Amino acid sequence: MKKSMRKFLSMILASAMSFSLGTLVYASPTGSEPPPAAQSYAPTASVRDGPISVQYIYTDAVTYSFLINPGGLARIDATMYLESNATSCKIEAVLQRRKSGGSWGNVKTVTATGSSFVVMSESLYVSSGYEYRVMFHFYAYVNGRLAEQIDKTSPIRTY
Repeated sequence: MKKSMRKFLSMILASAMSFSLGTLVYASPTGSEPPPAAQSYAPTASVRDGPISVQYIYTDAVTYSFLINPGGLARIDATMYLESNATSCKIEAVLQRRKSGGSWGNVKTVTATGSSFVVMSESLYVSSGYEYRVMFHFYAYVNGRLAEQIDKTSPIRTY
């Protein structure tokens, strides 16, 4: 009797856990719409990572990516989409490098601006023997005044 009761409770617990794992949680200003579908490419990261994410007031979504191909061509990509209450936006991407274990130094800064959204795409060659990363700064403005800032750092890439 004890063995069958234990088995029954184990099945109930397993069922409850499997149903809870598939639950998607989101917040929306209107409370009725799920977050937009993922972009057609796979960014390194996004403010909408996972089912629970930070909710911003002026920023709808940001994506960012930093890759270096085997030939040393680095590619920096980022996008920013605003909510309707913001009037303009800017992305600033700061490429940094260091020798292994050393301190980071700035190599190049790239900026892009837009009204309701902005897309940044930059390619450049990098020198071998360094670790690289990109510091991304996303700015949302309302009537020329900074209203929101999101800072993200790419994964470190070695070339």
